Amino acid sequence: MKTLENHLLNAAAQETLSETYQKKNHLFINFHREEGLPESFQYGFDLTVLQQYLDYVRSETEAMGIENVKIKICMGQYPTDNFDDRLNPEYHGYQTVFLRADQFFPDEQAGDDIPVNGIDALNFGVLYPPHLKSS
Repeated sequence: MKTLENHLLNAAAQETLSETYQKKNHLFINFHREEGLPESFQYGFDLTVLQQYLDYVRSETEAMGIENVKIKICMGQYPTDNFDDRLNPEYHGYQTVFLRADQFFPDEQAGDDIPVNGIDALNFGVLYPPHLKSS
């Protein structure tokens, strides 16, 4: 599945995935959170920043001679105390995603991917917890 068309979801498929997550995992996670502070549900990166990150990864991995690179989307959770000055303080304690460059090996299983040393991950996008306005 190397072409973009093989990876695109139409609106109906997007809705199915979103509804399934909300009814299953998101419901379970929120059961264990403080009432009135539901967990984040969506994450956003400005298209310009995302493209800059992809260009950075491509440039760095090419300079290192690394082939077979993928961007892995990793789950994380911000600590409740000071993590980084760039972090919106309203996001303390919420789950997040960060994008990381991994090298994969076509003949190996997916779990055999390894992070590319020397390339920073992308984070500090926008979280959309339901109680905050998405903008």
